[in-house]
Amino acid sequence: MRKFILIIISIFLFSPLSIYAATNCSMSEDGKCSKGCYFSGINCKLCETGEYSDTEGLTNCKKCHKPNDAEFDGEITGIESDACPWTITCAENQYWDGIKCTSCGSDYHSNGATYKGSGPNGPEAHPEVCEPNIYKLTLEKNLPNQTDKTPLYSWVKYGIGFATSENATEWSATGPIKTPTAPFGLVFWGYNTASTPERGDTLFLLGYPINENIKTYFHKDTTLYSVWTALTYKVEFYNSNELKEPTFYNKECKMTEDCLAPTTFPQTPGMIFSHWVCAEGCSGQVKPGEAIPEPTKEEYTSQAGDKQKPLKLYPYYIKCPVGFYCASSTEAKPCPMGTTTADTGAIKEADCVMKRGTNGTKFCDKTGFCFTLPGSGTIKYE
Repeated sequence: MRKFILIIISIFLFSPLSIYAATNCSMSEDGKCSKGCYFSGINCKLCETGEYSDTEGLTNCKKCHKPNDAEFDGEITGIESDACPWTITCAENQYWDGIKCTSCGSDYHSNGATYKGSGPNGPEAHPEVCEPNIYKLTLEKNLPNQTDKTPLYSWVKYGIGFATSENATEWSATGPIKTPTAPFGLVFWGYNTASTPERGDTLFLLGYPINENIKTYFHKDTTLYSVWTALTYKVEFYNSNELKEPTFYNKECKMTEDCLAPTTFPQTPGMIFSHWVCAEGCSGQVKPGEAIPEPTKEEYTSQAGDKQKPLKLYPYYIKCPVGFYCASSTEAKPCPMGTTTADTGAIKEADCVMKRGTNGTKFCDKTGFCFTLPGSGTIKYE
């Protein structure tokens, strides 16, 4: 506003006006009226407002030149050259182009201004009175699983840049400025003019100078949509809780897409696999085929390339229960009827035994006939 006021003041005070006006008329010895005057048939009179005479002896004053919409100033008479002073007021959203009032254009605005000139001459062009329009940007997060759906807002000044407020004093050429908080496993990439980035619409990359694009894409309040890229993690699955090489399985994966625990696992006879345990970089338990928990430290979540620490997991087992034997870690098979195991962790069917009680082991057939084997201890099943 201060700049605008100074411009208007300068127009009034410093525009050159070549005005030479006679204050009274005189007649020469040969009967000619002086400059700025005309002979009315009786005597010499001053030229009226908007008229001039630049030579002696005229019987009619000449018409002064001015812009079409200008108005001659006041009661100034007796002008001696084509320099009658005039005033013109350009309406809102117009500026003086040096010849006439002209439109600021669809992406600019002005409060209008008043200009002074004389004859065919006016002030120099003042396009600076036209200010670029400010458009509001609604920044949608555009994530189906985002719990906070509240959009962010920025503003763009046409041809200038971006800011966090429409009343900004400084504008940046490198952003829509505000960026959403990244959900787990994702990093913010930029904003797209379409809700589906695969359509190939304009992508405004984060921190990338896009000043040239401002005039191309922003002619009104606009909604932009967030574009995300999934972080890549290194994940290692070990054979045991000692976390020593070689690993059973490792991969690089995007946490939001394919960072799933493998459905296979190390085989340990006498043990049944229960779950994977996050040992380094994450915490919690993971069943086969389930998603790995969110990394817990910055060095595990950054895109640091080879410097990034891998997430490490190891298998957790439970012993094969009594009455079963576990040749693999996948299935617990029951002992044959009438037998059990002496303890947990049985590996093969041969580990199944018949137990004797303190009074022997009692056996009954389907007719109800029973007998007891004397002795104590176990009878090995063969």
